[in-house]
Amino acid sequence: VRNQRGLRATYTRRDATGERLLLSERDANRCTLRDARTGAVLARLGEGGRAIRYGEYLSDGRIVVVEGTAIQWKRPAGVPRDAASARLRLLDGAGREERSFDLGFLVSPILGGEPEAGCLVVCGYPDPDMHWPPTHRPFGHSCLLLDLETGTSRLLGDDLCPAAFHARLASGQRAFVAPLPVGSPASTLFLDADGRLLRLRLPEATLEPVLPRP
Repeated sequence: VRNQRGLRATYTRRDATGERLLLSERDANRCTLRDARTGAVLARLGEGGRAIRYGEYLSDGRIVVVEGTAIQWKRPAGVPRDAASARLRLLDGAGREERSFDLGFLVSPILGGEPEAGCLVVCGYPDPDMHWPPTHRPFGHSCLLLDLETGTSRLLGDDLCPAAFHARLASGQRAFVAPLPVGSPASTLFLDADGRLLRLRLPEATLEPVLPRP
């Protein structure tokens, strides 16, 4: 389903059992947990007040809801930006909140994947006052590593892009990028602005070159 702007209007994810469904609605900025068979609302996970809100399942069955501001490519001079910082809310499988992560002023945040269970990569543009031309840059992201168990976060670096998403982000297909499977090699790979392929090493949370600059 697409809205009047031609953008995907709804986004769904089923849990591992197939019994529950996360429904994210772009135009209403709404995310709900529903019965996958009847469509009945089981929990309301957020609505309104944010330019971006969508939900995803983690590998352990828990839910994350990402909330933030959208890219404002051509905001007129004198018009204030949306100053709300981005955040990621961690919920249990029934939609009860366990903790919340402040993502700062990450713009248009996306989930990079789970390099290992309990760790989640989140990426977004760090500059809330961007005035770039409307050509989408896959780089320019700040990438954070969240520890879902301790509630801490680390900055992996700036000017990075999850390698598996490079083609989609370069073409502007940011919306509802599904995270990579937990522990997959692809979830640990990044490209920097010089085109180097980097691998995330845990638990050190350091990035090491895999291939030199092309």
